[in-house]
Amino acid sequence: MNALKNKTIAIVGYGQRGRAHALGLHRAGHRVVVGLPAGASARVEVCGDRLDVLTVEHAVSIAQVVAMHVSPEEHDQLYMRAVHEHLNPGAYLGFDRGISLHRGSVVPPASVNVFYIEPQGEAAMTIAVHQDPKGDTRSIALAYAAGTEAGRAAEHEDMMFRVC
Repeated sequence: MNALKNKTIAIVGYGQRGRAHALGLHRAGHRVVVGLPAGASARVEVCGDRLDVLTVEHAVSIAQVVAMHVSPEEHDQLYMRAVHEHLNPGAYLGFDRGISLHRGSVVPPASVNVFYIEPQGEAAMTIAVHQDPKGDTRSIALAYAAGTEAGRAAEHEDMMFRVC
């Protein structure tokens, strides 16, 4: 968990998984902001959850860790429109699915650390590092997973992590 200390985490998207991650990280004591388009209906829910809601561009520009929690179909356009140009060099970019990275439709700058935490059914999770210019992306990804309360789930015998 110390790997995320003093880092702002931007959660892009506030569906079921984005909300769960944002609330878990917030409860763990991390600074969390949620990035949503200006007219998104989920903005009301974010405010009700007592989290800061910003535009995607603003949230990405102030964060050291950015987690994409939108459908893979939205990754490509949203990434190019609102994320790519606003990522800070050395930032950590996480995905809840790695498909956009594998098919090459999202290509982060070489200076950005990239990981994904992908659920593999109810009792398994894959944590993988895609780009690691700083050399500590695995630690950030594991701390992020623990902060989302996936670490507590790992205490159960039937929970399995696969770290790549």
